[in-house]
Amino acid sequence: MQNPLFSKVKQIDGKTYVELPVQVADKLNIKEGDAVEFGLSKHVEIWKSQQVTMPEEVVPLLRGAFKSEDYIFRWLNTPQKMLRGQPPVSLLSSEQGIDEVKGLLERISQGDFS
Repeated sequence: MQNPLFSKVKQIDGKTYVELPVQVADKLNIKEGDAVEFGLSKHVEIWKSQQVTMPEEVVPLLRGAFKSEDYIFRWLNTPQKMLRGQPPVSLLSSEQGIDEVKGLLERISQGDFS
């Protein structure tokens, strides 16, 4: 019996490609031309990239709050209760959103996880 989410790896022009099952692409809400990002921790994680330019003033706060870039990218793409259930990356395209993310990062750096 084969897992219905089985996928094959292909080599094309020296690059490695993984063919995603339709159910996985639908769950990630991705389509041809979209970018995806990966996280490597205990397990490999994948998410649709928001392709947002990181504001310079946010970078040192992220590095101060988290140990590694993997944690940073995972946190940026995870909905946060303190941001009305929005992933921080989705707020980085407006000044108000940047201020909200910076405020939360400052609280995290001070140990305030409420």
